[in-house]
Amino acid sequence: MLFQFNSSQSFGLIALKIKEMIIYTSLNQLPESHSALAGITELRGNTLPIIYLSLAMGLPPVDLTSDQVPSIVITNVMVKHKGS
Repeated sequence: MLFQFNSSQSFGLIALKIKEMIIYTSLNQLPESHSALAGITELRGNTLPIIYLSLAMGLPPVDLTSDQVPSIVITNVMVKHKGS
């Protein structure tokens, strides 16, 4: 999946790591958290941290007031399985 942040530079995610995409919704803020942590949300009984990827990569924040619909991409990154 290719995407851009407020620029002409493209970035990509491996399609096999993407679980789903959802429309950006209101988030619960966490006080005194890292600036790249947008907040948390609940999805089907699971609490998910939502990260502003542009800020985590040291880029300027994305304008969420533009005419484009912001999305949340749910990925499987660094999944650890417990047990045998």
